[in-house]
Amino acid sequence: MSRHDPKVRLLHMRDYAQDAMAMVEGETRANLDTDNKLRLALTRLVELVGEAASHLPEETPSATPRNTMAGGYRDAQPLDTRL
Repeated sequence: MSRHDPKVRLLHMRDYAQDAMAMVEGETRANLDTDNKLRLALTRLVELVGEAASHLPEETPSATPRNTMAGGYRDAQPLDTRL
C-alpha cells in the first residue's frame, strides 16, 4: 500500500480516533474544560482525522458527505455527554 492509498488514509483516521478515545478514557467534562493540554491534543487528533478524510477520493463511501461540519462545528452537541 502506498501512502496515497485510500486504505492507508482510512487506517490513519481509525488510529487517530482510537488515540482520542484512549486519551479521554476516565476523563470528565470538567477535565476537558480545565486541562488545556487535553483539549489541544484532542483538537489536534480531530483535525488529523479531518485532514485524512479530506484527501479521500470522492468514490470512497466514508468520504461523503464531505465537510458537513465545516460551517457549524462550534454549534454541534457532543455525542457523549460524559465529556
